[in-house]
Amino acid sequence: MKTKINTPAKAAILLLFLFLSAILLIGCGEKDSALKITPDPVVLGPGETVTLTTDVKETVEFTSSDEKTVTVSADGIITGIAPGTAKITAKAGKKSGSVDVTVKPYFNMDESEKNAEIYGAEGLKALNNSVNNDRTDYTGYTFTLKSDADFNGEAWIPLSGYKLQDSVWEGNGHTISDLKITQANTSEKNTGNTDLNTIGFISGTRRITMKNIAFENIEVSTQSGKYCGIVIGYLDGIGVFENITVKNSSIETASSSGTGAILGFINDTVHLPGETQVSSLEMTGCTIENVTVKSGKSAGLVGRLCNGIVNPTSISGDPTSKDWYALFYECTVTNCNFYVSTAFGEYGNPAHWAANGMEGSIGSEADSDNTLSGNKFFFNNVEYIYDAGTYTPA
Repeated sequence: MKTKINTPAKAAILLLFLFLSAILLIGCGEKDSALKITPDPVVLGPGETVTLTTDVKETVEFTSSDEKTVTVSADGIITGIAPGTAKITAKAGKKSGSVDVTVKPYFNMDESEKNAEIYGAEGLKALNNSVNNDRTDYTGYTFTLKSDADFNGEAWIPLSGYKLQDSVWEGNGHTISDLKITQANTSEKNTGNTDLNTIGFISGTRRITMKNIAFENIEVSTQSGKYCGIVIGYLDGIGVFENITVKNSSIETASSSGTGAILGFINDTVHLPGETQVSSLEMTGCTIENVTVKSGKSAGLVGRLCNGIVNPTSISGDPTSKDWYALFYECTVTNCNFYVSTAFGEYGNPAHWAANGMEGSIGSEADSDNTLSGNKFFFNNVEYIYDAGTYTPA
């Protein structure tokens, strides 16, 4: 027996069928149009790049919602331009998808971990403002340079380094370039509470480690600075410098207390409340190239060591239990000019490729693991040639 379905019932069934079919078609359409992008989301810094990948084989068209914040190439390479947020959209045929992108600040820090990231010149200027103007204390912080910093000839006020005590600087091979330093810092006191007059990228500080940073096209000029360096003017306590490069730069001062490409002066002792600590200095793999130093006491790596022992042959056990010492290993000083305002022999020999101003001369024991060539030495505008601790008229 056949069951008859009345017309209204047929219509209802037909409508239900069409409704379910529409849902399935819509669902399939959504699935077909979705384009998966990785990574998602994206976080990067100014100047950094991230390559996006998709799950389709067709040609993909990428666009940025804000090219002042982040740009994207035809190959899906996104570049952080300035701090902020934006959206990258990808389309391939009828499929599309998007990812959210966050570009981090030029200078950002993790107070709990005492870590800070620095992106370019803007990041260093933000740190400078935080230290010099806001007087923020970054003792014990690790600073990581995430990109090159080109200052385009801008003036730089030395960082107040006693807000940067016990800090570590990791450069990751990046370069700080094209800045001028003419203003000395006269507001700092060393650990013995003595007024300082210092100039450099960092004015004066206590205990510092710097690695894998290049300084290029840096011009330092002052008549007021007493302790003068291109990188650091004055240092209390332990200093460790690895793979620091200074090239195509100059420093000119009236100082006779020590002027150097990396460090102006390092004290032999650190005076702290209730105790006195012995200093030490280690420079390994540092390069000074095409640098001119002019002052009353000029040198390549360090302007003046305070009563130091250079490359001692008998350091064993805990170095901190020994006398103050300085080590120069595998450093390179080439094509540099060292000028002093005194005649040869006056006040010792206040010009050297490595360092000067210590008890006794720095001779061949400091030269053995280092490379030096093409350097010129001028005593009161008279040129001398240096070889293994000996100067002879040119």
